Amino acid sequence: MRKKTLLAIIILLGVIRVPVFSQTTQGTDFWVSFGSNGYINEMSKIDLKIKVAATEDTEVNFIFTANNSLSTTQTILAGQVYTFNLSTANMKNAVYYADLSSGNTSGISNKSLHIKSTKPITAYAYNRADKSADVTNLLPIDALCTDYVHISYTPYTYDGYTIVATEDDTDIYEHGNTTPVNSVPLKMGEVYSFYAQKTDLTGKHITANHPIAYFVTNTAAFIPSGKATSDNLFQQMMPMHTWGKAFFVPATNQGKDRMRVVAAYDNTKIIQTHLPGATSVILNKGQFYEWEIVLANSGCYFTADKPVGVCSYLVGQDYATTKIKGDPSMSLVTPIVQWVDQATIAPFVISNANITDHHIMVITPKATRDQTTVSIGGAAPTALSGVSWTIGSDLDPNEDYAFCTFKATEDAKAYTFANPAGLTAKVYGVGDSESYFYSAVAAARDLSTEFYVNDILYLDLSERFTRGVSNYRLKADLKNVSATPSPGYLKWFVDDVESPNTRDLEEWTLKLMPNHPHTIRMDVEEQDGVTRSYSCSLPACDLLVAGGTDFWLAFGANGNSTSTSANLQFQVRVTAIEAADLTFTFTNISGAERTLKKRLAAGEIDTLDLSALQRTNTHSPHTEFGISNKSLRIESTTPVRVLALNQFKSSADITNILPVSALGTEYYLISHDPDKNVGYDGIIIIATKNGTMIYENNIALNATPLSAGQIWVNYKQGVTQNGRHITSNKPVACFVANTGTYPVPAATNNTGDNLFQQMMPVHLWGKEYCVPVTNRKMERIRVIASQDGTTITQTGGTIILGNLKLDKGQFVELEALQSTGGCFISADKPVGVCTFMCNQSAPNATGTGDASMAWVPSIEQFITEVVIRPFIPASTYMTSHYALIVAPTSDIAQTTLYINGIFTALNGTWTAIPGSQYSFCTQTLTIANASKPHVFSNPKGLLVYGYGTGTNESYYYLSAASLMPASLKLRIPVNPPKIRLI
Repeated sequence: MRKKTLLAIIILLGVIRVPVFSQTTQGTDFWVSFGSNGYINEMSKIDLKIKVAATEDTEVNFIFTANNSLSTTQTILAGQVYTFNLSTANMKNAVYYADLSSGNTSGISNKSLHIKSTKPITAYAYNRADKSADVTNLLPIDALCTDYVHISYTPYTYDGYTIVATEDDTDIYEHGNTTPVNSVPLKMGEVYSFYAQKTDLTGKHITANHPIAYFVTNTAAFIPSGKATSDNLFQQMMPMHTWGKAFFVPATNQGKDRMRVVAAYDNTKIIQTHLPGATSVILNKGQFYEWEIVLANSGCYFTADKPVGVCSYLVGQDYATTKIKGDPSMSLVTPIVQWVDQATIAPFVISNANITDHHIMVITPKATRDQTTVSIGGAAPTALSGVSWTIGSDLDPNEDYAFCTFKATEDAKAYTFANPAGLTAKVYGVGDSESYFYSAVAAARDLSTEFYVNDILYLDLSERFTRGVSNYRLKADLKNVSATPSPGYLKWFVDDVESPNTRDLEEWTLKLMPNHPHTIRMDVEEQDGVTRSYSCSLPACDLLVAGGTDFWLAFGANGNSTSTSANLQFQVRVTAIEAADLTFTFTNISGAERTLKKRLAAGEIDTLDLSALQRTNTHSPHTEFGISNKSLRIESTTPVRVLALNQFKSSADITNILPVSALGTEYYLISHDPDKNVGYDGIIIIATKNGTMIYENNIALNATPLSAGQIWVNYKQGVTQNGRHITSNKPVACFVANTGTYPVPAATNNTGDNLFQQMMPVHLWGKEYCVPVTNRKMERIRVIASQDGTTITQTGGTIILGNLKLDKGQFVELEALQSTGGCFISADKPVGVCTFMCNQSAPNATGTGDASMAWVPSIEQFITEVVIRPFIPASTYMTSHYALIVAPTSDIAQTTLYINGIFTALNGTWTAIPGSQYSFCTQTLTIANASKPHVFSNPKGLLVYGYGTGTNESYYYLSAASLMPASLKLRIPVNPPKIRLI
């Protein structure tokens, strides 16, 4: 008696979750079995190989199901390729040759090879006999499933399929029959093979009760039919749930290829306009249509209204075409939705007298083709150059595509390609009467049942989600439900709670609070009676530098000013993202000026110029120390951005103010040496909650707990407080307030300037930093350690002070020159980094301006879009204003500036930062546009600083960055969040 299948058990349990499928064909667990090649069944006449490409150092195990003693382990280094040449004994245990001549067309064996690695790899299998070769990419086990449609070609001899069971008790079914084709359930690693003579099996529907590895193993085919010569077709098939609806199919340099499109569902409409043959075809499930792909037509873009499977084919050398080499081979075509942004592949540049030309074909969107990079053998990525791109234009109304082909020369090195907008790659080789052709990489996401949020596929939502949206239009695309489903077959859940009045609605609208994390789940009862769940997340908006609803600040002393100085100017600039009601509260004022209220429209900006009374009650002159309550609180009903200007005569600086939600309980001070005669270095710490205690080296600095809004102030004359370690029992806001400093010793100390900067808490520190340089040509950089034994490395800067191995609180100071491209800093433990604009008399500086400081975010804190309004103070001293942009070098062409409703080219020159993949440039800002939003964007992330210079005065500040803790962020440039700040 057969054992009950797992499917039946699942049905009894009710709802199941959709499995997490592999995001690419890279993985750690693969199965393969080689099928028949022609009539040849003598091991001495065949050649079987496995190629493995590694992106990290890894161990790979090759395990033979039929004979474990043949198993072997190989260590592969990152960027390298290992070729496993199967011996005669190996081949006897990895390929099942049915005795086709005697009519034995099906059978069960244990001739399979299991490939397992400790780190993700890409794997490929090569199946060759005399003048008959083909290659397939192998799919990892988490990309496999139970539902396949056969795509092959009319055989000269036999068409067939070979299936490897990945679990025990596996049964195989054809065309929905309830009786398995295998006589006994398959054990894990066992193989079921089937062949049909002179019969094209394309369209055959194969299912299983457990995930299987499914291979097309056509022994020999003429392509097109009747055009010699023949060759085997060997291809692992993607499960039907990964099929798509939009494809771009390039042509090889052979001149003409063939393409088959197979329908997964009845009444599937296919439209193409670029190839000879039908422009519109309607197919039922399992039917197919064939087109000829001509290189002169620049490839083919086509769409289907339901998912389809697509294969392209190299043709036989006797076909009337311009090509002179090669024979039939087949390759899957990846739907555009399954393209990836990075692909590591292994070409078969092998010693075979019959295959002499080896090619890699890369396909990308036209707009980003020049941003494609390649790394060979783990080397640093470089622009893909020396290739000729073929443009497939006027095909997709939303996008044009491009492809290029170049010769592969490395057999033992991996090729890694990347493109910010996605790519796919194919590899092929041709020679005298022989060829191979395979898809090199793809995503393998489940597309069988889908839903869309604002027309964005739920699987893409985390990458394409737009912040600030509150209305969501949900639409289900259901293909596996009964024609007459039962009531309640479709349910929607928001944050794991079923949404009321939405049962069985395939399209509806949802309203949620924007910029907050949410989950949306769709439960569907499908044809087999199983209810499956499909879910996605709406990510929260990352906290921004100065983006929030609750802020505390206190202005520090500036030079020798007093709070009543007529030349003292304190300004607070607030920019609203949405309509906002603001409340400004001065903690030490009574009467009319204590609380101010303002209403801002979306995108509106307001500058609060503090009155003499208000300055008196937010100022901390350097004669003060101990406890004070001279602080300002800013509250908003919706997120806003806050900047603060501290200016006295020709001494100015600007800092962004961090929201309470971004504050922490641990800080290290980063400042610079004050003037030894008249300068003071100050610390201002503001309590945000009642009962706050502040400590240094576990010693309390305040005798009694602080109330919210109270501050602890400390100034020291002529001595820097750099490196002081401050902790607290509750979150605090920490400011450096240096009355006058000279980051580079000058001949005369008459060009110092104040430093005013809010410190970042330690939990936001990272390990890698790209530090640009303003057009002053030279800056100083201080790097401070938060942990003992921190090792610092740097490229592009000169060591000025300190050691490269630091204990907590210690710092190293670097000098960065614009001429040498700024500085790249990395550390093995989190560090804090600030950059200082030098005074105008510094030896290597040029132009006017004095000392200012800006916080440098780590690479993890890049964001894809920054919308700012330049802070241009009304000063007779500062006459020039700029934005300083840092972006990935490979994507600088994608950096845009949007002003006044139009895109404006950046007017600065990009400079590469040594040792990094980043560059920077300075954009001049005009006073005429000072009140207008400036939108800087880059698809792979950027940082933007603002700075201004003039005679004896300057300011310098970070405009915006992510404030997600660096330890929780993916490294840029992998899909950074899009954040919009007006």
